Amino acid sequence: MIRYWKTAAIALLAIVIWAPAASARGLDPVALRDRAILEMAVLLRRSFRESDVIARFGGDEFVVMVTELSVDNPGSAAQADVIARKISAELARPYVFHVRHDGAAETTIEHCCTASIGAVLFGKDDASQDDILKWADTAMYRAKESGIGLIRYYDSRT
Repeated sequence: MIRYWKTAAIALLAIVIWAPAASARGLDPVALRDRAILEMAVLLRRSFRESDVIARFGGDEFVVMVTELSVDNPGSAAQADVIARKISAELARPYVFHVRHDGAAETTIEHCCTASIGAVLFGKDDASQDDILKWADTAMYRAKESGIGLIRYYDSRT
């Protein structure tokens, strides 16, 4: 796969799920979180091309790899920014799903998410996979430290 592209982006997302009053309704917040993460996985898959890679990275984190970006750095940076903002906007929309709890009547839950997104642009020969993921992780933690729902890009100078 790598030989077919010049520039790619990795985005690492840390998702925060907001499901108000779940425990007050007698619902298991962990089960609700897991269900919401599954919903987010489906949403992310629908939002990207088949050639893009989306994977749950662990817990509430996802990694997205988008290839075939513009070969010039300003163009690929602009494309990556559009993609990151699209992810953020899609995840922020309210979602509704229905759950049953201990044989009780179906309950409707509305939830929304925010994502702290760390992104890095790279060429196929720039660094190892481990380094690229570390850079995305660094950018994601900078986004988390800066506030809710922000996007930060890795910059080796900072």
